[in-house]
Amino acid sequence: MEYRGTFEVENFKDFGIVYLKGILNTYAALNTPDSTLAYDYNIVKVKKENQDLVKAIKDSFDVFVDQSFKLDLITNEYFKNALKNWLFEKKIVSDYRIKRQTDFIYDLIKEVSNFQTIYAINELDLTTFSYDFGVGYEYFLLDSVVDSYIIYFNYSD
Repeated sequence: MEYRGTFEVENFKDFGIVYLKGILNTYAALNTPDSTLAYDYNIVKVKKENQDLVKAIKDSFDVFVDQSFKLDLITNEYFKNALKNWLFEKKIVSDYRIKRQTDFIYDLIKEVSNFQTIYAINELDLTTFSYDFGVGYEYFLLDSVVDSYIIYFNYSD
């Protein structure tokens, strides 16, 4: 009898995304205070299909359909800093450990998504009051040749 593991996936990348979701959800749970705030961190595949990135985002996520927004190219260091701030909102470990864990998660995200460029989703048009994005949030688009992913961090009340 051959052991096939708990997950039946044909592509390593598919398992990697599930693993990343677990890591992000764990950090969200660690940061959630004993209050009505709820933290949500996730990574989701965007159906690119050779179209404009803004259109692809709107086609993949209902929350963006009626929103105007801008994609701003950011550096790897900017993204790493955002990861550090969201993952370690509650500073429960040393600065050395925070840097090592942030670098590890960044490298894992890069390996699994194969992103070549990172965009921050900015200038959301929030003229109509909405809780869809939460009280605080950051959305990033990880763009590669084949697939793109949105990784987001938010908290809501």
